[in-house]
Amino acid sequence: MPEQAARPRVAPRPSRSATAMLLAAGFLALLHAAGAPASAAEFDLSGAVRVRPALVDGQVRPGAATSEGVLELRTILNATVTSGPARFVLELRDSRTHGQPKNSALVAGDVNAFEPVQLKASVDLGDLAGEGTKLRLVLGRTEMQFASRRLFATGDYRNAAFFFTGVDAVLETRGGADLELFWMLPQTRRPDDAEAVRANRPALDRERLALQLFGFSALAPAGGKGFELGFTLVGLSERDRPGFDTRDRKLWTLGPRLLKPPAPGELDLEVEAYLQGGEAAPVDTPRGDAVPVRAGMVRAVLGYGWRGACAPRLALEFDHVSGDAPGGRYGRFDPLFGARRFEFGPSSIYGVLGRANLTSPGVRFTFEEPGRADGWIIARGLWAASATDVFSASGVRDPTGASGRFAGVQVDARARAWLVSRRLRADLNLTGLARRGLLEGAAPGRSSLYVASALEAFF
Repeated sequence: MPEQAARPRVAPRPSRSATAMLLAAGFLALLHAAGAPASAAEFDLSGAVRVRPALVDGQVRPGAATSEGVLELRTILNATVTSGPARFVLELRDSRTHGQPKNSALVAGDVNAFEPVQLKASVDLGDLAGEGTKLRLVLGRTEMQFASRRLFATGDYRNAAFFFTGVDAVLETRGGADLELFWMLPQTRRPDDAEAVRANRPALDRERLALQLFGFSALAPAGGKGFELGFTLVGLSERDRPGFDTRDRKLWTLGPRLLKPPAPGELDLEVEAYLQGGEAAPVDTPRGDAVPVRAGMVRAVLGYGWRGACAPRLALEFDHVSGDAPGGRYGRFDPLFGARRFEFGPSSIYGVLGRANLTSPGVRFTFEEPGRADGWIIARGLWAASATDVFSASGVRDPTGASGRFAGVQVDARARAWLVSRRLRADLNLTGLARRGLLEGAAPGRSSLYVASALEAFF
């Protein structure tokens, strides 16, 4: 899982004004380094404001309020300077929440007030790697949408998303293959304590060499008929630092991917599997007690899309993600920094499911009318891969295993529509969870409900 929040020792911090000056100076230095006169550069300013009230009833997560309502606000301001093959981006985000109780399910990752999440330079190097190729290099604080986004991504649904600092190289070959190589330092989001989160207190995120990500992915056409074959390798290195104890993870995650993207009037297919190894200290063990890790996950999808209005598509899905069990090894799959909304339901004050200790068959129906509306409805059966481990992302655990593996059924629906083309979009999310077995005693009643509606304005 991502780096655990802790309370670091208080150290002198630069003021917000000094930090802003440093960021602006660095941005201008990058522009100067491009070697192009200001008159040759193109400047673009864009942004978005999202307002999203959300409510959960029958909260599953231990210690959190049984029912909770919250107002989530997110403002994005993006400044881009393009000069020839070089592009420079400064993105500011202000992610805040209001109305949550003291025992809210919200965590540090849901609030990120007045944060320069991106400050990067990218350059299109053309066919530097050979005739017919395209090479792009990105350096600095940046978003990432790596491979299938299941291990490493900047999601959009969460009020405050993951961002990273480092270098990313993407190569498109003459034969149609996409290759990507990266080295990144994940930004530790702040504020990082409950009182500061409730107060929406601004605090600059930090990146440290004590937590590093690096990896490679490839995806290439295979055998015709629209099939693609890929491979992904991601490594994570983590160590303690003054005032912050960690699980000392040294992990590698690798696996293949077979893909035939959805298309009207055709069957589509996706199979992706990962094996994870290395060593780490389990969550409930003392510092320094690292053990070998052997974990894994597999996802399989078979779908069919119809031609015509709204492009309806029906798909069967299956996910199996390992959990921990008694023995000398740690078997719970670490989701790293992957996005999960598009497969497992909302995060925020709900966040029951994630890529850990889960076996789940499901059926999905989607529709999309480009430029107008899109949406889905997904029904899933829920089982724990290990009866004695924490169930998925819920925080619920029966260490005896007596509750069994069955946890219930989740139905997740989402619909988005453009009220004003490219300017104003509405978003409605509805998720219901019928709790049984393992989750039945997690909250009063036998069901949980999450509702969120959003308006997002773009400029």
